[in-house]
Amino acid sequence: GGEGMGQMEDTAKALVAALTNKPDLGEIQVVVVCGNNQDLRKKLAKDTKWPAGTVVKPAEDAAVPAAGSGAAAASGEAKTEAQQGAGTAVEGEQKVALSVLGFVTDMERWMLASDIVVTKAGPGAIAEAAATATPIMLYDFLPGQEEGNVVFVKERGMGGYEDTPEKAAEKVCEWLSGGEELLHSMGEAAKAAAYPKAALTIAEHITQMLRE
Repeated sequence: GGEGMGQMEDTAKALVAALTNKPDLGEIQVVVVCGNNQDLRKKLAKDTKWPAGTVVKPAEDAAVPAAGSGAAAASGEAKTEAQQGAGTAVEGEQKVALSVLGFVTDMERWMLASDIVVTKAGPGAIAEAAATATPIMLYDFLPGQEEGNVVFVKERGMGGYEDTPEKAAEKVCEWLSGGEELLHSMGEAAKAAAYPKAALTIAEHITQMLRE
């Protein structure tokens, strides 16, 4: 979410660790958006204990891949960084290009370029993932108010939920290993669950009520 809440640090580390152990997936780009949590952004960006095979990219070098390019475009960027000797990647190890960002104003572009969105079960993030037809992995929720969001995502087939960062990371790897057909199916389910013009529709209803 915008405040960078939840188990973001543990989940980011678990995800990178899991991906560096999956050489069959090819080169992967992971983008951690910390929102207004600047302490977390600085901590992750300066961390020197990422797994071997991780290439940490400076925030200023992070660019949104072309929409719809997904892992393919990310692979190209990761390969370029590794070939230039950046980060800690070594020969024969999986390469994960990691970018750590703060608050961004173009989240929809990042989602459109992503294969999977990994987030807590906030309504805004889920709505954005649905509007951009992006599969979503939930790793945390606020008791009470966000529990129903987990049920919504699972029942609609647009993603899943795991109760630990490690389980969430392994499930993401499983989805990526499942190929484009699996991700496309979840993306279509997300799209079907979306209400991209909800705000406009609400405004129209209110306007109509006032006129009456």
